[in-house]
Amino acid sequence: MKKAIVLSLMLSVAAVSFASTLAIPWYLDRANAGTGFPPSEFEASFCTIKNNVVEEPLLCAIEYFGADGSDFTPAANTFSIPANSAVGFRPCVVDKTTTGQDYIPVKVEGASQQNRAGSAAITFLGNPSDLQGRLLQVNTTGSIAMYLLPAGN
Repeated sequence: MKKAIVLSLMLSVAAVSFASTLAIPWYLDRANAGTGFPPSEFEASFCTIKNNVVEEPLLCAIEYFGADGSDFTPAANTFSIPANSAVGFRPCVVDKTTTGQDYIPVKVEGASQQNRAGSAAITFLGNPSDLQGRLLQVNTTGSIAMYLLPAGN
């Protein structure tokens, strides 16, 4: 009986999901919405998040931080990614050219041009490999830099 209790306890602990994080270590997103690709002014960051293995929608929360560590997280910071889907967004502006819909909340409104740089963290319940992402940064000359986003626990 004692072995059965220990075994059932071990199995129940193994089934618990843990919170994971997908990090956006740095972005610079100073171009206004609708400036095109490449942007006609400043720099733009385009982020793509892919939920590639989960068979149901994945509920996530995003937090934004300024270059100096200030918190720029909006009050409504949760979103859902449909099963086996990818969503795109810009960290600082709602730009219908990236998603067609408002899937992911952007950094708080009123962020000045100086505050359009920073980092973000997307947290969700599941394995770190459940979400993958990339960040593409482009300037007015069309120079592009693209990075895979690091997953973490």
